Amino acid sequence: MLAALGYAVHRYVRADDSDSAAGGTAGESGGEPAATDGDSDPDESPPAELLSNEEQVLKLLRENGGRIKQQRVASELDWTAAKTSQVIGGLREDDDVETFRIGRENVVTLPDTDLTDDVDDGPEDQ
Repeated sequence: MLAALGYAVHRYVRADDSDSAAGGTAGESGGEPAATDGDSDPDESPPAELLSNEEQVLKLLRENGGRIKQQRVASELDWTAAKTSQVIGGLREDDDVETFRIGRENVVTLPDTDLTDDVDDGPEDQ
């Protein structure tokens, strides 16, 4: 509930800022959001600070083609290894992600990610 409210406030403030950048002033907008605000891209996600830990990991996975090393998740999100392990463990228990090991590294994937994508694209180009 609070995340939705925070997102709405963010969108409202951003609409006022875009009016100011377009040559108008924030006072000229009358305190109303821009008319085009409802027509924005539906795939646009809320700011990272409003996402839960799990949502941040899933967003990072989608941005990286559905596959990422667990160590990179920790560095990208500036988390400790322990926190990253706990969050990914919870996602794995909920069947939101899958993990496997390559050597000493854990790799996190979305459940529908084809792990052979990179290997088989040679013959298709010929």
